[in-house]
Amino acid sequence: MRNPLSKKPKTPSQTSQKKRGTPKWTGSVVEGRDVRIRVDWELCMGAASCVALAPKVFKLDWAKKKSVADPAPLEVLDEKGTAPETIFLAAQSCPYRAIKLEDSATKEQLYP
Repeated sequence: MRNPLSKKPKTPSQTSQKKRGTPKWTGSVVEGRDVRIRVDWELCMGAASCVALAPKVFKLDWAKKKSVADPAPLEVLDEKGTAPETIFLAAQSCPYRAIKLEDSATKEQLYP
């Protein structure tokens, strides 16, 4: 009889990628589509993980923030400022899911 515990369990990253259906990035398109970056200003709280990963694409300008109630002033500098894989990782790194990636032709949301 085979021991069920001898089977090597899958790592969380292996199972979560299959469930989420992470798109494959090639060049400046996702699955053959041009990608546009959108920021949900109400969700952005200025964690700045996107800026750390893609500083040529994202910028936080705290001088533009007028009050505590205002959302963080995240700017998209250049949608093609770095590799698409890096932009995707920057979007994934946002703890508030404020960065949306969409198909520029159909406006279909690709992430999250």
